[in-house]
Amino acid sequence: FDPCVWQEARAAVLQSVKDTLENAGSQRKVLVLDDNMYYRSMRKQWYHFGREQQCAYHQIFLEAPEGVCLERNSKRDPQERVPDFSIQHMAEVFEWPKQSGESWEAREDVSLVLDAKLARTSDQLKAFISHWQEKQEGFWECVPPEEEMPEEPEAQSDAHNCDVALRKIVSRALAQVPKELGREKSILAK
Repeated sequence: FDPCVWQEARAAVLQSVKDTLENAGSQRKVLVLDDNMYYRSMRKQWYHFGREQQCAYHQIFLEAPEGVCLERNSKRDPQERVPDFSIQHMAEVFEWPKQSGESWEAREDVSLVLDAKLARTSDQLKAFISHWQEKQEGFWECVPPEEEMPEEPEAQSDAHNCDVALRKIVSRALAQVPKELGREKSILAK
């Protein structure tokens, strides 16, 4: 894992989304960003982006127990499997959206949590479409200006701060691996 490469990739995605919106003119578009965004702060960046671009913002969460995720992962083709520790880490640090209070994620129609433990992908998609067919007008509502939605200060969670610190340590350690061990280094980085 190289944090610089990761940040560059995220910046490229942001620029691509901006370009897509600029080229759309007045035509409505639905952009789907498929990313774990396990920290609330990662999602909030896109919420603010929606406000800046005067567009709607919605987030969908597929909720399934860690054991179900590990079992599904084990049934993937070997080259498509995610390391078990990545799934376990995600289960430990994922910050689910706040469903009540003054949080931006608790605003009506911002967060949708779907039960993915038993549902097939096609059923999850049907549930998502059904949800928005019932609320068609709300789907296109722009993120309100900042003064309309009181923002509560959001401190980074302990898990987030710890994760960032550990990633820096691992990155530094991997940078010290001799070049002769390139293959082993790439295995360690995964």
